[in-house]
Amino acid sequence: MRLVRFSDGTQVRCSLTHVLDPTLLSMADIAGLYARRWDMELAFLTLKEPLGWHHWWSSHPILIQQHILVVLMVAQLVQALRMHMAVQAHVDPFEVSLPLLIQSLPQLLQQGENPVLWVLTHGKALGFLRPASRLHLVVPAIALSQLTFPPPDLPLTRKARYVEYHPRPHRSSKKKKKLDPPVHK
Repeated sequence: MRLVRFSDGTQVRCSLTHVLDPTLLSMADIAGLYARRWDMELAFLTLKEPLGWHHWWSSHPILIQQHILVVLMVAQLVQALRMHMAVQAHVDPFEVSLPLLIQSLPQLLQQGENPVLWVLTHGKALGFLRPASRLHLVVPAIALSQLTFPPPDLPLTRKARYVEYHPRPHRSSKKKKKLDPPVHK
């Protein structure tokens, strides 16, 4: 295992990785992965709440599968539109409000508006384009010459040592016969 420590400005973060070569997974890569750890949860939250995945339209398996596919396709299209808006506005994609975009997109399309141009024109004033509240990690760039690598003959794995398991003897599940009480004469 490899231990990597870096500061996020308020506390020291420690990460363990099984990728031992820092040329394959740098400290900056690890910090970036750490910062993105909740993105999947945010994606599911977006699917459930604004896109309506929490409400099923039917109880038939085929219709449920169709519902899931439609929600995933709409989410992908909205996410692609968000990325396109971010590129056009020269901002981070997380600075484009996804909930506001999902809420306003049907109305903009119904009115015949180009959503990209509309957001670029009115986005800052209406909160579509706002600073992201995500954690910004600053990771120092460390030259490979400053890293200390383990000696090449250092064993990186060891043979597993398992405790020998001796199972208990099998107990019968039959209940013992109840003895009749002694008869007194």
